[in-house]
Amino acid sequence: MTLRALIVDDEAPARELLCSFVAAWTDIDIVGDTGEGAAAVEMIRTLRPDLVFLDVQMPVMNGFDVVAALEPPEQPLIVFVTAYDQYALRAFDVSACDYLLKPFDAPRLRTTIDRVLQRRAGQGGGGPSDLAALLKHLRSSAAGEVVVKADGTHHFLRPDDIVWIEAMGKSVRVHLVRSTLEVRESLSA
Repeated sequence: MTLRALIVDDEAPARELLCSFVAAWTDIDIVGDTGEGAAAVEMIRTLRPDLVFLDVQMPVMNGFDVVAALEPPEQPLIVFVTAYDQYALRAFDVSACDYLLKPFDAPRLRTTIDRVLQRRAGQGGGGPSDLAALLKHLRSSAAGEVVVKADGTHHFLRPDDIVWIEAMGKSVRVHLVRSTLEVRESLSA
């Protein structure tokens, strides 16, 4: 049986990349994509996808807000796709099938699709052993990198690329060896 999937990410290049990766699976049909949370809620209600690849951090309405806006019977299977590992436990609190950490590769996406198919077939997934394996993967893949979002793009920085960080009210300026990034997050974030 073919899964109907919706892709939600506020970055158009990320949506396009995920669409191209997912298109490789003949048992998944992409029924739409959007970059806005409110539009995602409406598309979920009208298109009735089986699966949603959902970005966590989006302006106005984030991925968790999208899930909260849906009644339980409306909720499809959710795979959170994000560059930030700190939301992983919260994702499983809302019964996500998986948490796909950017940048990901084809084998990692295969693991995600397998989890989704197992969950859909009623074979579980998302249990304690799956959570432990996922957290181990998140820790190893993010080790040594700092992820910041500037100008609508996620930047994966090695600590030795950062010269210094300057707090500017509710924003941060990250001074790199060859450039500077303006990040609209607090220094504590």
